[in-house]
Amino acid sequence: MPETILQRFPRSRIIEPELIIPTVGWDAFKREFKWEQGEHATLIGPTGVGKTTLAAELLEQRKWVVAFLTKSRDETYKLFRQRGFQAITTWPPPPDMRKVMLWPVQRARNLLGDNAIKRREFAKALEHVNRSGSWTLYFDEVRFLTRMLQLAKQIENVWMQGRSADITVVASTQRSAWIPLEAYSETKHLIVWDNPDEHNTRRLKEISGVQDLQQVARRLRYHQFIYSNNVTRKKLISELEMR
Repeated sequence: MPETILQRFPRSRIIEPELIIPTVGWDAFKREFKWEQGEHATLIGPTGVGKTTLAAELLEQRKWVVAFLTKSRDETYKLFRQRGFQAITTWPPPPDMRKVMLWPVQRARNLLGDNAIKRREFAKALEHVNRSGSWTLYFDEVRFLTRMLQLAKQIENVWMQGRSADITVVASTQRSAWIPLEAYSETKHLIVWDNPDEHNTRRLKEISGVQDLQQVARRLRYHQFIYSNNVTRKKLISELEMR
């Protein structure tokens, strides 16, 4: 029998008085994780728990992927390059390039100017993907895109309308506070690590079901995560095998 974790909550806080989540190994999790094109995924956890590595593992299942790189020195570049991604600074990519890193600013110069370049190229990519469909978009830090680059409307539109065009969004964030609610309401696959920050806790109180996952996550080891399918309500605990 697989290991399980039992977490009890007051009846007034959730419908189920007992939440029992099976714990499975990484290989078993990959077999259980059923992910179709057009379904969104959101990853929530602090720096260092393995969000980007987990996203890279999952993205190997998709054919056409563009990763939005926002930092001038981005560790995501090394990880994704090892997996066959190629970097471009302007959109669109060559027609035969299926694994793309859109990295508009590879060397920091002027903060406002750099952000203007990032916003321009990311907006072009979002508009093109929204028209063409069938792409998977990976946002390594969605809060930076929605707030600092003011792309919230474009990204919310992809979350809400993209499924009909077979567009998938994989969004990662360190903090659940201050990212659009569509990151939760429009996603089918939610992955949560422990994050005790009080601002995140207050934000999670607004989102049905997520707060309970965060409370269970407080009992996990550092690299363990909780997976929740928001449609089937299936939940699993697992841990990525770091390469």
